[in-house]
Amino acid sequence: LNELRRVSGRLIIEESVYGFSLEDDMIHDLVLRQKAMKDYVQLNEQQQRMFLTLTDFIANALAFGHPEMNMPFNYRKLNEWENLLRQCGFGITDIAVKGFETSRVTPDCRALMLCERV
Repeated sequence: LNELRRVSGRLIIEESVYGFSLEDDMIHDLVLRQKAMKDYVQLNEQQQRMFLTLTDFIANALAFGHPEMNMPFNYRKLNEWENLLRQCGFGITDIAVKGFETSRVTPDCRALMLCERV
């Protein structure tokens, strides 16, 4: 991220995220539209993280045939992304939680973050 800050003033980050609950206003519409998102937010944080780990492993090791791939499973909650980006000189200007998009090969909860160098 520090190198990206040096060469770019703007980032778009798409990552798997966890740490949501039914009370989160930002995902209210997604929960109504996506059954998978509704099921996901009923899991606790640890279960959501375990779900991301399992789907990532299945996708990379089994479905795509890359069991040797480095899979650090370093998922973050949105506030953890905010803290990390702030430490690296970026601020998040917009967040779009995409949830479980049907066009993706592997099901996981995704968010897009638009970041600006500060």
